[in-house]
Amino acid sequence: MDGMAVIQRVQLSGTITTHPMFSGVGYFIDGAMFGIDFEGLFYVKANGLLKQQCKQAGWRPYIYRKNQTIVTHYYALPDDYINNSERLGSLIDRVVEAAKQDFQSRLEQKVRPTKLRDLPNMRLSTEILLKQVGIVTVEELREIGTAQAYVWIRDRLKLDVSERLLFRLEGALIRRHWMCLGEAKQQTLRERVLMLSLPKQSENQR
Repeated sequence: MDGMAVIQRVQLSGTITTHPMFSGVGYFIDGAMFGIDFEGLFYVKANGLLKQQCKQAGWRPYIYRKNQTIVTHYYALPDDYINNSERLGSLIDRVVEAAKQDFQSRLEQKVRPTKLRDLPNMRLSTEILLKQVGIVTVEELREIGTAQAYVWIRDRLKLDVSERLLFRLEGALIRRHWMCLGEAKQQTLRERVLMLSLPKQSENQR
């Protein structure tokens, strides 16, 4: 059974497109590749647990041969799935969902900034302050949180910084201008800073 017959059988919803891939025809749904059509057989994309199950069940992988032989993670649909519409539909739904998640993850990895300077609205002076307190990557800023980063800049560097810096940090991280954060978000950040500041104030009072 080829890819088009599979799609008609399970009635997939979404934008289906095809493109020549690996000497066959790749099938995409909403931009995510989920199968390969080759010589009348449809091979479904399998990652993680599904890939292990396909291998254990002895499903035939698609082998791409050009300058070298590559065993792909696409597996031919066996007859017991082709001849059972319910099993076929359940499998294709699982394959498509995993393909979409993988596609979205790769998109996010591609567009997600890793350097502080690549964040929107990030000033050079702010990047320097962050690095002075040991925050050198976007992931570190995200892990530590903008409120904690603000407190570190204020206390470790002994600077009289305005809360605008706090809002700019948050805006840069969520890719929004700091003036568009909204009062509720700004108040949440203020409260977080206050909470992080309380232990230090208590120590100073002793």
